Amino acid sequence: METEKTKKKAAALSLQEFISITSPLLDLEKESEISASIGSGGLRNLDSAQKKGSTILNLKCVDAQTGLMGKTLLEFQSNKGDVLPAHKFGTHDVVVLKPNKADLGSPALGQGVVYRLKDSSITVAFDDVPDEGLNSPLRLEKVANEVTYRRMKDALIQLSKGVHRGPAADLIPVLFGERQPTMSKKDVTFTPINSHLDHSQKDAISKALSSKNVFLLHGPPGTGKTTTVVEIILQEVKRGSKILACAASNIAVDNIVERLVPHRVKLVRLGHPARLLPQVLDSALDAQVLRGDNSALANDIRKEMKGASHYNVQKQILILKQKGSLHSFCCDSFLRPCMVDDKSHGIFEAKSKVVGSSYNFLKDCVICTKLKYQELLPERKREKKPLKISMLTSLFFSSALNGKLLKTKDKSTRRDIQKELRALSKEERKRQQLAVIDVIKNADVVLTTLTGAFSHKLNTTSFDLVIIDEAAQALEITCWLALLKGSRCILAGDHLQLPPTIQSVEAEKKGLGRTLFERLTDLYGDEVTSMLNVQYRMHELIMNWSSKELYNSKIKAHPSVAAHMLFDLEGVKRSSSTEPTLLLVDIAGCDMEEKKDEEDSTMNEGEAEVAVAHAKRLVQSGVQASDIGIITPYAAQVVLLKILKNNDAKLKDMEISTVDGFQGREKEAIIISMVRSNSKKEVGFLSDHRRMNVAVTRARRQCCLVCDTETVSGDGFLKRLIEHFEEHGEYLSASEYLNE
Repeated sequence: METEKTKKKAAALSLQEFISITSPLLDLEKESEISASIGSGGLRNLDSAQKKGSTILNLKCVDAQTGLMGKTLLEFQSNKGDVLPAHKFGTHDVVVLKPNKADLGSPALGQGVVYRLKDSSITVAFDDVPDEGLNSPLRLEKVANEVTYRRMKDALIQLSKGVHRGPAADLIPVLFGERQPTMSKKDVTFTPINSHLDHSQKDAISKALSSKNVFLLHGPPGTGKTTTVVEIILQEVKRGSKILACAASNIAVDNIVERLVPHRVKLVRLGHPARLLPQVLDSALDAQVLRGDNSALANDIRKEMKGASHYNVQKQILILKQKGSLHSFCCDSFLRPCMVDDKSHGIFEAKSKVVGSSYNFLKDCVICTKLKYQELLPERKREKKPLKISMLTSLFFSSALNGKLLKTKDKSTRRDIQKELRALSKEERKRQQLAVIDVIKNADVVLTTLTGAFSHKLNTTSFDLVIIDEAAQALEITCWLALLKGSRCILAGDHLQLPPTIQSVEAEKKGLGRTLFERLTDLYGDEVTSMLNVQYRMHELIMNWSSKELYNSKIKAHPSVAAHMLFDLEGVKRSSSTEPTLLLVDIAGCDMEEKKDEEDSTMNEGEAEVAVAHAKRLVQSGVQASDIGIITPYAAQVVLLKILKNNDAKLKDMEISTVDGFQGREKEAIIISMVRSNSKKEVGFLSDHRRMNVAVTRARRQCCLVCDTETVSGDGFLKRLIEHFEEHGEYLSASEYLNE
């Protein structure tokens, strides 16, 4: 009881205390991220930067394509075609592209966002791409995102000034313990739109609809948290609420969008197109603006401005030279319907299917440019140089005002034309801004990441309800980026799974990682919280350990999954490999001690071979490689496992990642490589119960634990995990895999 009182007291910090604590910790976090960035000068050389994971060297550009609302996607691979080295790049990270041997701090060829990551390639989305330099060896550098820190600092300023004003004026005192949360006197009854909701989900939805200021939805692994969030949104839309729905990650936001779209809700997804799933792009703000009336007017204005500058031309065509020849062309959104081919050695043709007068104009430009391009090409090929975009400038655009501007030599006339161009440009921006305002105003649900919620696009918009998914993975201050815009809030998450990622060890020790979800759980507990208790993912033997260890044995398996097995899958044979639900493979006594790589990341070669050997057994029994995942806590082990995987084509589609990469995901079979094997029984951050909870609960039908039981049993939490596998699963010595 005293512990609960202590927790509650610690959770009831005042607004001013929160601001005074958080501001310097954000500074520490920013400094830590910048110091890890190659551009900061904190790293002595490029090789060191690559070992730290902040850069990837010796890359070549192997593909280029247009899309994503006019962004250009460039795919990079290692010059040797190998698996990419261990790195800290993630999808949606901001990166810069540079020549491979350029000095530290040298200008970038371009800045973009990581769009896709594979074992042997990385794809980056760029707004603007250079017309030269892509044929030489390249490198990518991860850079600190200044926008995020600036927005968090601005939110602290708004909090300090806006206690008694703004949409969140009545919410702020409740979230800082100055005023008690309130609920409707009676639980709100509702008619479910989703007919498959279970009792705990319906109960949580009723309480959420009854809350007048704050509600917490606690969703343990596999319990349908997102399903419940979507139902809450649909019910609130029926009540006439305008909703801001956010999450810590883009993928979580997109998952909500995907589930809302079939219900024909008026929604808009804010965010950089490269950060959105392809299937939700139609709901993106950019896409809706392009379809709007004001955007049509802006396009008409833009048509009059075609070709105003060399800069505009650079945005239209990318010439990528590889292997001594002009190879391909990429276009931005204006050219998207006129995608070109390179079958004629770079001579391009407009596609026949062209929509709209502006695109017809473009097609004519492309065709009339072709002849001149043919004249230029032989000379440039002899010189082994790409055709510079500037050579096409005067040819490519020849309409309206810019045609006049290019032909007119009289200074007075040119000034008049330029003045008219500036006026048109101003009008175009105004029309686009009106189009954005219209889309957001007409949407019942606006969806974005927490950082995106602080965008200038939402400066004048307030909401009846702010919903934050993955709230237990977000820094409290990032939650406030959204909360400041609403009068009620619902936070969904699980503080017993992965916490926010913190770069600064000092900032984490001083409390930056303590989330709003966790703080409100300690402050108000069951008063504002409902926990979902039926899970739809795991065999009950997998679930039982997590339920007992972390959720007071309150979670139960739905009958549809409680006893499902690997060999129940179509095409999978019943075998010694597919029969166990829990499998413990012990490397103790097999001479497989851990090692450190050059950057002090831990790896275990013998254990990696055993993990891959078990995956091969599963595939031989008919399990699809795409249904298998290997999770390990160490980056060096991830690289080692990927190298072993690539030696067997049958394992091509098997996924290997750290625990963080599997949050919110699932596989039919999960193999966990715990790596640690030493005489001192040191387990490092394996003892973090939240990480192990996530690792184990990614598995649907089989969880295989590969570890040194003598080492990991030195930790009490992990010892109970081992005992659960020994009691309810099968035990094998790693020696049984050594000859495979």
